[in-house]
Amino acid sequence: MLDLSFAYRTGGFVLAPTLTADRGLTALYGPSGAGKSLTLLCLAGLLRPDTGWVRLNGRTLLDASAGIHVPAHQRKVGVVFQEYALFPHLTVVGNLSYGLNRLPRADAQERVQAMLRLLRLEGFAARYPGDLSGGQRQRVALGRGLIVQPELLLLDEPLSALDQMERERLRDEVMELLAGFGGTTLLVTHSLQEAYIMAKEIAVIDGGRILQAGPREEVLRHPRTRRVAEHVGASNIFQGEVIGPSTLSWHGVLLQVDEPLPPPGSIVRFCVRPEDVRLVWPDRVAGRVNVVSGRLVREAKRDVDYLLSVRADGGPAEAGDITIHSPEHLHFLMKLQPGMGVWIALPPDRLHVLETEDAER
Repeated sequence: MLDLSFAYRTGGFVLAPTLTADRGLTALYGPSGAGKSLTLLCLAGLLRPDTGWVRLNGRTLLDASAGIHVPAHQRKVGVVFQEYALFPHLTVVGNLSYGLNRLPRADAQERVQAMLRLLRLEGFAARYPGDLSGGQRQRVALGRGLIVQPELLLLDEPLSALDQMERERLRDEVMELLAGFGGTTLLVTHSLQEAYIMAKEIAVIDGGRILQAGPREEVLRHPRTRRVAEHVGASNIFQGEVIGPSTLSWHGVLLQVDEPLPPPGSIVRFCVRPEDVRLVWPDRVAGRVNVVSGRLVREAKRDVDYLLSVRADGGPAEAGDITIHSPEHLHFLMKLQPGMGVWIALPPDRLHVLETEDAER
């Protein structure tokens, strides 16, 4: 288990993450400049935080107040950098064995051969990085991180240098390789899709701070604040008034909400993910809850679906449009086009009330 809470200052930027990551893969997800890679460098021992502590499986790697800062080579931490950082003058075997210089020669050779088989690179042992494909270099970099048998493996955007087709293929290979790794893996990524597919836990970071961390479904379906909701794609964010134990008024539209609400009269922000908004056939409106009539104002065709914007009838402009992901076949069957009237439903179990902005800060 990894526990960390530290502060590192560089220029005008303050990195201050607080996070607990158990065994398995946790994604550190956030936009460029959020502090993801700086966090990895601090955990690897390549940067020294000004204050705080880092503990790994009960070992203290950093305790600034006690003057403890374990050197990088003693941390039992493996790192796979974004550009792989392979030594161009060393072969695949040379790169894999670089961190094994403290092992007896026979033991190091045995470990390298086992890693070559695991990576399916036995026929490339004598090649140099310049003679390998991007995917092969990525596997060598991952193997070099794993071969030292670390307690913590740090992956800094390991797939970002690959094209889309190669990235999807290598992502599956990375997950297969990590399935046998019994330690903690921290994956840095700015791709929400990659974070969701690869990790069971997601930590959202921005401005140098962890905004929310937890199981991926919890973070995506129950973002704590507006900033987290925006980061994880819960882009339908609205404001309403609580009028009952489970009822909101949104510009005159009454909405039922399954989760607990604050006292009546409270003004709250709530969100719903675009894929959770339902298009309703006009003859099936009766008997449904949270049904809203509106007009389709915009649409954009994507790979396998449409991104729709619906403006609720009777609501003021500041109410905001509702964004919907519509499957291509449904768009065809309903003969949707901008300007036409539509009915939508906001499922009560998919509406989520956000904390106030003050709680976020």
